[in-house]
Amino acid sequence: MIPRVPCIYIPGKLSNEAVEVFLPVVLCYGIEGCWIWSGTFVVGGRLAMVIVFTLTAVLLVLGLVEARRHRKNLNDVPIRILVNGTRGKTTLARLLVASLNVQGIRTMGRTTGSEATIIYPDGSVKPIVRKRRARVYELVPFFREVSLESSRGVSSGLGPVQCVVVECMALQAENQVAFRDWLVRPTHVFITNTYVDHVPEMGPTRESSAQVLGLSVPKGASLYVSDSFYDRLDARVVHVCDAAPLENHLEDPVIHPSCMAMAWAFLKDMGFGIETLQVGVSAFVPDKGLLEPFPLRGGGVFVPSFSVNDETCMEETIRKWSSSCGGKVNVVFNSRKDREQRILLFKNVMSRVCDLVDDVLVIGDYPKKVAFYIGYGAVSCSVEEVFDKVSSSSGAVFVGLGNIKGAGEELIGKLQSCDGGCDDGCDGKGAV
Repeated sequence: MIPRVPCIYIPGKLSNEAVEVFLPVVLCYGIEGCWIWSGTFVVGGRLAMVIVFTLTAVLLVLGLVEARRHRKNLNDVPIRILVNGTRGKTTLARLLVASLNVQGIRTMGRTTGSEATIIYPDGSVKPIVRKRRARVYELVPFFREVSLESSRGVSSGLGPVQCVVVECMALQAENQVAFRDWLVRPTHVFITNTYVDHVPEMGPTRESSAQVLGLSVPKGASLYVSDSFYDRLDARVVHVCDAAPLENHLEDPVIHPSCMAMAWAFLKDMGFGIETLQVGVSAFVPDKGLLEPFPLRGGGVFVPSFSVNDETCMEETIRKWSSSCGGKVNVVFNSRKDREQRILLFKNVMSRVCDLVDDVLVIGDYPKKVAFYIGYGAVSCSVEEVFDKVSSSSGAVFVGLGNIKGAGEELIGKLQSCDGGCDDGCDGKGAV
């Protein structure tokens, strides 16, 4: 908290009247000039204005220097990939980084899925520690790190960074433009899909979402899409067929076919064969919000797909696992108070798949209120109660949906902590 500092307002001559404000330095304009008092000295008249304009000029120069340095850092990387869309951004970004690095193209990645991370060319992952909420300006220090990694690579004989893959974290239209024109200036853009999510920022329809997402595409860039919303953009539009990798018998339990298809379309354009994607899939490390299912000791499974939170994909996931197990599934819905729109989307999903769902367990923020609103027999639970229910189930399938942050991460952590041995509800082989 900023300490209280006394301030004197001077209309033209010194006054003995004082007030307290929440500013360390206060600029006071009077009839005959202005005065600044910091608690230890008083500056009046033209000198105060000189100080203000000097500080403004210094800040402007520093900003211009930073902008010029960032532009140089961008230009030093010939291939700049921006991964945008509603679902699958983190998966596709990680798959592209893995596939390009195995081909010797030194690639760095930045993902912001369940946790913000930087991926280095050697495959190591560094978490991004934030002292405040996420901001798009974080791309500036990222490209500074890319420049440092290039210097290290040149010194060691590995060569500079040749490609960056950035997951788009922008929601508002103006931030999409900032990614396009200043922060990334991508040469290639992927829009994985266009669903309704983040309604306050992108609107309630797929068309409004497409309008916002399309702002991230520069003129002349290569654009990889899975739908027709972006055909009118001034870019080289590549339509991707989801079935392409499946024809080559390439499947993965975590990577969605659409992400596989987009990666394959790009790698083909780069002149690589299907074996590049195959090796990339083998080297792929999934985001913790979309891990492989956990086997349950009673013969069932827990699917930690908390990063699935739009209406289309939530319904698709429930139907997929219901078909896989040949019966009803249980849904663990993690609620977040800053993502209330997803509660409405999940309720819409339940209206269509309620006959495929046995129990709905609500965790996270305001679970009682959320369970009451969802209906369909939904009950509020703590993370411990869900863990106990999962541990004691026999042949049941549990699907995590909604949000990964908070209770979702906690539940996954408890399940993962059983890997290697524990006494309660675990068989010591990762099965709960």
